[in-house]
Amino acid sequence: MVNRKYTAMRFNNQSATKIGKGAFSTAYRVDGTDQVFILTKLDSDSNKYIKEIYTHIKKKHVPYMRTIGIEVYMPRVGYVNVYESRYYAPLTAKNKQAWSDYKVLNRAWDQVYYDNVNLVMNSRGDEYIDRHVVVAEFIERLTINQSVSQDIIDALDSIYTWATAFSTGFLFEFPKHNLRVDQDGNLILLDIVFFMTPTEDRKARNW
Repeated sequence: MVNRKYTAMRFNNQSATKIGKGAFSTAYRVDGTDQVFILTKLDSDSNKYIKEIYTHIKKKHVPYMRTIGIEVYMPRVGYVNVYESRYYAPLTAKNKQAWSDYKVLNRAWDQVYYDNVNLVMNSRGDEYIDRHVVVAEFIERLTINQSVSQDIIDALDSIYTWATAFSTGFLFEFPKHNLRVDQDGNLILLDIVFFMTPTEDRKARNW
């Protein structure tokens, strides 16, 4: 498991400072550079492979990600998956186009997701949310409405395709803190995938 009490690490004899942490990963930026290393803990079922998805995709709105090691032992930390990425700035309203894209994605996803949750909750059968239907409908709505660029739609479609290679139990999410911008102000879909177990799926419609 990643021990989050450490605010500094060393990678290839270079010092790095912790710049962020999530439920499954901790990110360190090599001091004085834009190089970032991400440590993903291994006790989170399919979520430990989320970063692996991005290593297979080279698109405008997808973060750069390269696998350094799988199930690597690191002193003071334990066994982790290690990835190299680059630093992306936080998303703010100053990034007008990226901010607009974020608002569209967040609003469209919530609408599609909760439409499907309500449909399942109102059904008599013990059905789970069909994640593939939800994601496909989301991408279809974006395509029909042309509310975001085709580059973003292509990026979402690629992430969707690669996520299914690791698990069928995934969904999207678009919280602002999971999105970034690159040096050109483009929206970066940094961390928009999470996996749900059948138990979590059931809870989603019984909150």
